[in-house]
Amino acid sequence: MKKKLKIIVVSLIVVGASLLAIYIFSEGKKREVKNIVITYNDVLRKAHLEMNASLLSRLTSEKQLKKVDSYIAFNLKNGRIIDGELRDLQFQDIIIQENSAIVVTIERWGWVYMDPGSKKPVSEMFDDVYGNTYSLVRTGGHWVVDDIDSNVIDASPKE
Repeated sequence: MKKKLKIIVVSLIVVGASLLAIYIFSEGKKREVKNIVITYNDVLRKAHLEMNASLLSRLTSEKQLKKVDSYIAFNLKNGRIIDGELRDLQFQDIIIQENSAIVVTIERWGWVYMDPGSKKPVSEMFDDVYGNTYSLVRTGGHWVVDDIDSNVIDASPKE
């Protein structure tokens, strides 16, 4: 009887340790993709201010880099750049597969259009909430943002 009890206890310990290891590994991957999204947003702000999408080249796929570059060019053509501040970032869901990940966020941004030369505001300050879905791919041993689906949840000018 004692031998069976020992086998059961050892089996439970092994199973528990295995589940803990899987959980820790999974949380590590989630932390890694969260950090990519946070860093992407920090560098995106800088890329807009400096009018230089290539700052994102290590964080994005070529496809996403072209989207950002086109948006910067569009704004420059209209005589403006964007200065934004990420005021709140909430991770709603993270799904990770072997070489891809989906990260769903709710983000609150304060932003303004600015003159590219003087860097002075040319619009009112906006305070918008977005629902974003980031598609990430793992290439060359690290995660990059491959696509973003962004929807305004609440758009309201701040007086």
